[in-house]
Amino acid sequence: MSIEIPHRSDSITSDAYDSTVTKRRRREAKGLPDDVAIRAMATTYLEVQRPNWPALVKSGWVAASAEIAATDRLLVEFKKRFLDPSCTPELFHGRSIANTVLGLAYLRYSDDNSNPRSLAQQLRNILERANRDQVFILWEWVYADAAVSGTTAARRGYQMAKLHIETDGAGQFAYLDELGRAARDAIESLTLGRSVDDHQKRMIGASDNFDSEQPQSKLMLAIYSSLNEWFVEQLRSKVNRGMRDAFLAGRNVNLPALGHKLVPEVDSEGRPVCDAEGKSYMVKVIDDDEAAHVKDAFHRLAEGHWSSC
Repeated sequence: MSIEIPHRSDSITSDAYDSTVTKRRRREAKGLPDDVAIRAMATTYLEVQRPNWPALVKSGWVAASAEIAATDRLLVEFKKRFLDPSCTPELFHGRSIANTVLGLAYLRYSDDNSNPRSLAQQLRNILERANRDQVFILWEWVYADAAVSGTTAARRGYQMAKLHIETDGAGQFAYLDELGRAARDAIESLTLGRSVDDHQKRMIGASDNFDSEQPQSKLMLAIYSSLNEWFVEQLRSKVNRGMRDAFLAGRNVNLPALGHKLVPEVDSEGRPVCDAEGKSYMVKVIDDDEAAHVKDAFHRLAEGHWSSC
């Protein structure tokens, strides 16, 4: 007895390819700050650097104005660097400026529960500290991640900054707002500190006054690293406790399955039902658009005996 295998159309193959490409691009863009955040960073950069480095403004290293055209150009440059998978150490060379000490900056913003300072606020702190040290930070050497936890080192901006630190001759200073922005994992923090020492760089925290050149820096790094990891453990415990309580109260604590979506809960009079912080409770409902695909997949696999491969 022969079994007829249904023919798969080119459109299905094309849809699968498009989905793969979309997922890859989404993965590559993970941690990329949105345009509003990048433009705020660019505006802050020009506001701080222009009055402090007039000679570099005159020579073209810093834009002569902070108008929209200038910030838009910096925005495009930042996104292009972040999304470029071919970033290599060679990109950090050839940036020497006569009689000027150069440095890099790394910023990270996850959420208000971790550090309420925005990327732009962190950058302002860093630039002001660097300018006091008479260190010029190039816009090309500003790295950042957004909405990514410091408990993982798999962050695009952070990895670019680490690669920069490990590149000889690419500036001698690395600035952070505070050590917790680089990592919330004690081992990763200590590894970064070792890398800074091995490559004869100097790491400085603008807000916590950490300075790897100070005699007690190794002790302070160990203490700060442990405190940062302890902070995350405490935060994780609070989140888990809150999720458990919400689950027991019948609330949604996870993303809905395919074919469903979350919408704001309303009372009998159509008013949003909110929690103590004023955030709307969400309820799970069927997503008509996605439901059509779920039903189609069911018919193909369960009734049509299509293979999932």
